[in-house]
Amino acid sequence: MAVKNSLNAITLQAINGGDFTGSYQLFDASGLGESCFYIKIINDSDKDALISYDGTTDHDVVINGSTWEFNTQQGSQPTNSKCLFKKGQKIYLKAVVGGTGTVYLSAYYQV
Repeated sequence: MAVKNSLNAITLQAINGGDFTGSYQLFDASGLGESCFYIKIINDSDKDALISYDGTTDHDVVINGSTWEFNTQQGSQPTNSKCLFKKGQKIYLKAVVGGTGTVYLSAYYQV
């Protein structure tokens, strides 16, 4: 199937603040369903959230009440036509126990 010049979104994923454990939790156990070029994490909780791509290492932080966006195309090298989060990439969130609100993950891919 040839790639078209249009995009689609993965199903919105979320972790409720009441479910924060203080350890890394997966947004989705199967990871990203597609190779995504754009990821957005909306922290609508009252706790800062750490983000990891391996479930062990702190890679980024999303301060409570803020949004973190990553457009991989901005990181594409001149010799490459694209830069993507791989299909199946797992994204983890860690926040202090006892939060309220929700942290959301949305992502987009080319179809």
